[in-house]
Amino acid sequence: MGTVLSSATRRAVRWAGLALSTCAVFWVLLLIVAALWQETLIFPRHMIDASEYAGGPPSDVEVLVLQSDQGEVPAWLLKGEPGRGLIVYLHGNGAIMDWCMGEARRLNARGWHVLVPEYRGYGRAQGTPSQQHIVRDVAAFVSLVRSQEDTATGPLVLFGRSIGSNVAAVLADQVQADGLILQTPPASIRRMAAAYLVPGFIIRSPLDSIEAFGAMAPPPTLVIEHAQDKMIPAQQVAEVVRASGAEHIVVDGGHNGYATRADRDKAYAAIDAFLEGFVKVKGGRAPTGSAGDAAAAVPNTRGGTRTPNPRLRRPML
Repeated sequence: MGTVLSSATRRAVRWAGLALSTCAVFWVLLLIVAALWQETLIFPRHMIDASEYAGGPPSDVEVLVLQSDQGEVPAWLLKGEPGRGLIVYLHGNGAIMDWCMGEARRLNARGWHVLVPEYRGYGRAQGTPSQQHIVRDVAAFVSLVRSQEDTATGPLVLFGRSIGSNVAAVLADQVQADGLILQTPPASIRRMAAAYLVPGFIIRSPLDSIEAFGAMAPPPTLVIEHAQDKMIPAQQVAEVVRASGAEHIVVDGGHNGYATRADRDKAYAAIDAFLEGFVKVKGGRAPTGSAGDAAAAVPNTRGGTRTPNPRLRRPML
């Protein structure tokens, strides 16, 4: 004789089945949203008011324009001391190039050339952002800047904030970067999506720093973690540190700022010390240990002339 379930048990089974069915429906809907609108979610440029970039470029920059297959993409270049080296400043997915100029000028004041490229679809840039587009455009800008006589020599350092850190990691081997500075870095968009139960294979712009580091010998790297960052889990930052073999510092502050001026100064000091490692060894690479220990530096084998990209032009200002 079969077991007879009580009415209470049958109701419990029905409710459990309904709950599972509801969860399955919501998960399928989540996958549909992720598949159709992931570019908008990953690159929320629509949230930036047009008034933030309505004006012209700053008077102290050289404007570069990439003629992409989707329209014009700009970048701003602050010229520094010949031979000092080039820093490429890569902003996060909720920012525009205009908001980077304070940090760019701080770095430029120390003699570095600083290139601030825009991402397609952001600010003044036309087109649609994606990993493929951003990486290709930034590489083209680097090629142009390194083809100019006064910016052709010296180390190349990629400085990424938030998702810009992933761009830096993915791009590093392609442009032969001598160093990386990664601030509040996610491990990858795939890992961020997994936290919301979205499988990685759906993500079209994975920007996977861990995969990128695994495919190369990472250059000297500095990782700056913000202790109160609610957007990037500390576990992901730790993954980036392990994969890159980075020097790692922690400051107090949320994802987009510092808790105190002392925390800001601590981050600035670490950045300056890391960059000073390149300066002390002219044309060389920063040490793989402490950023300020020039004795540990290794020679730069990534020199040479880079061919300018014919898709780029510099408009008259």
